[in-house]
Amino acid sequence: AFALVRGLDAYECLRFESGVHRVQRVPQNSTKIHTSTVSVCVFPQRDDDRTGDVSPLPTSEISFDTYRASGAGGQHVNKTESAVRATHLPTGIVVAIQDERSQHRNKAKALRLLAARVHAQRSQIQNEQFRNTRSKLAGSGERGERIRTYNYPHDRVVDHRCQFTTQSVANTLDGHLLHDIILHLQLKLHDEKLNDFLQSSSPVEVASFDGSSSSSNTGGNAPRNTNRRVTASPLSHKLSSE
Repeated sequence: AFALVRGLDAYECLRFESGVHRVQRVPQNSTKIHTSTVSVCVFPQRDDDRTGDVSPLPTSEISFDTYRASGAGGQHVNKTESAVRATHLPTGIVVAIQDERSQHRNKAKALRLLAARVHAQRSQIQNEQFRNTRSKLAGSGERGERIRTYNYPHDRVVDHRCQFTTQSVANTLDGHLLHDIILHLQLKLHDEKLNDFLQSSSPVEVASFDGSSSSSNTGGNAPRNTNRRVTASPLSHKLSSE
């Protein structure tokens, strides 16, 4: 099944739904809990998919060469540099056009053909990346890869990525309680990015109380400044249970 969702920040919210969803329920003709899974993949819509048009290439990425056309076509075609060769520098794709007697018309044709070929190559790469990403997001469908569990006997929903639990499976599937889960996941992602940034950031200069500054990477013979400001440790977002 496929669905297209439009709205403000739709992908930023629904991107967290990618993964394996597990459902635990008790069928009417049984007393045992049955477990099933479904894989969900969420992707943003590309600009080319929205418009259906091929975007023109930046002129800074294109190199033009002119030369005399070859073959039949009369003296004018063979004696003037009306043929155009366009090269896309980042990809190395080359297009040569000599159909028209006018260099400007040949150049316009070359630009359109070059843009179409570059777009086709990029689409092929993006489609390959799409298939790889989809395979990673969907997983194998195994229960151990679950991101969320919908437990009907206890009317409970558990998101295993942020360890958030909420009641009422029906309200969650209707979207009324989904916002709470997404909010917890967004805060968790923000904390992870913040911690990664703090761990990978380079040392910075620390200002002293007397107004002077000194680097945190001082040499062995440099005098130490004992009146340095204390840097704050990273804070975690604490969610209220209210």
